[in-house]
Amino acid sequence: MSEFLLDKESYSENTQKMSTPIGSENEELSSSTKNNLFEFDIIADTLKHIYSKSKLKKNLSSALSIFYTYPILIILFSFLIGSFFFGLSMLFIFFKIFENLMKPIIFIILFTLVFCISLIIIRVIDDFKNQGNLGAKWERNNIVKILGISLTLIILTIGAFFFHAFINNLLAYKNKNDILLNYNEIKYNNYDKKSFENDFFLIYIINCFLLDKSQIESENSIISNYFGDEILKKLHMSLLISCIPLFIFCFNKLIKVFLIEVKFTIPKFIIYINFFFFIILIFIDHSFFDKNNFNWFIISLIEIILLSLIYLGFILLKINSVYKLNKNPKDKNFTINKFDLGLLFLIFTFDLIDLIGSSLIYMSLLINFINYAYNNETYKDLNNSVLFLRIGFLLCIISNSFYYGHFLLSLIFRPIALQYAPVKLKKFYIRANRNLGSFISFKFDFNIIRKEIN
Repeated sequence: MSEFLLDKESYSENTQKMSTPIGSENEELSSSTKNNLFEFDIIADTLKHIYSKSKLKKNLSSALSIFYTYPILIILFSFLIGSFFFGLSMLFIFFKIFENLMKPIIFIILFTLVFCISLIIIRVIDDFKNQGNLGAKWERNNIVKILGISLTLIILTIGAFFFHAFINNLLAYKNKNDILLNYNEIKYNNYDKKSFENDFFLIYIINCFLLDKSQIESENSIISNYFGDEILKKLHMSLLISCIPLFIFCFNKLIKVFLIEVKFTIPKFIIYINFFFFIILIFIDHSFFDKNNFNWFIISLIEIILLSLIYLGFILLKINSVYKLNKNPKDKNFTINKFDLGLLFLIFTFDLIDLIGSSLIYMSLLINFINYAYNNETYKDLNNSVLFLRIGFLLCIISNSFYYGHFLLSLIFRPIALQYAPVKLKKFYIRANRNLGSFISFKFDFNIIRKEIN
């Protein structure tokens, strides 16, 4: 005779389980496993196990899954990459490693242009090699976007080379003493001692290059400039030629804002329209240059107003960007549906640094204009103006290193995110379309179905 080898406690537990209704047991299981059931992240798993013949896309998708899992790496790598390719080059300007400050800027623009063109070539070759869908919507959008960026970079490259020639001319005149600042009240017979009969912006550029703090004997001395009229005309013409590509750039941006852009339309319009008129004002300056009785103060006043409006548009752009990211903290380039508060704080820190740096640069321009208006700029004023410019420039290097690195990474990973990352459903359910019934041409009679079942 067989016996149950169970003690009383285990027997009672088993009998209690056997007597438990099936529905209540399922409820207990569902409540205990509810939290573990959805710990599986479909986006991360999909990116790790995509089906593609392309090893390049597999590797990029795997890297994107890491960025998605650890979003802090997006900020970290963006800043590191931007610091290496952008920040390091701009520090050469800050520390005056190159005499012509446009050399690092030309390097950055050309590197970005080569990077964008290389992305297109690599993607096209990879799709042809692995029979990829080059005509897909995300592929077409990516190619068109990079081509547009490349066209803009070509325009900026031409403008950068023109500005490189302008600074070379300025440095050549400086080295030959054809244009200089008088630090010791020495009289020069071959030059006119007077303030520049020109707009304050050109004076600001020239004085920043001519300033040599080691030669200043008295900071309270009024600045006096020595120059030849023909030299100043040549510098103005060189500056005018340099602004032609920027004129085309602004015109292109204005068309884009009117016809294509839907984000931050008003701030971008304020920035580009005032920058557009500022360049036109430089052209007008040259046309009136030979008129001795022309009032340059009016031109300078309009210039500072336009620069102030550009600064205002920049502030509005920053405020709108921060507000939008705070309201909807996501990044489609890396399939991030929501940043946490810590990451948002880091991103907003870069925005704050950029805003402070830009404000200091604007203050430098404003101080210079006020001194120009009263015609009593001292070496101390010029030194303070240049100091604000340097500090603001350094802060902008820090902030824009992050923006530039994020821009490069987004060009790489956005096509992968659009192609392979699935849409993450809210609270694990699908919301039905309320108008779904209008697309159905027949109805079910549930009473007939019940009869058929019975």
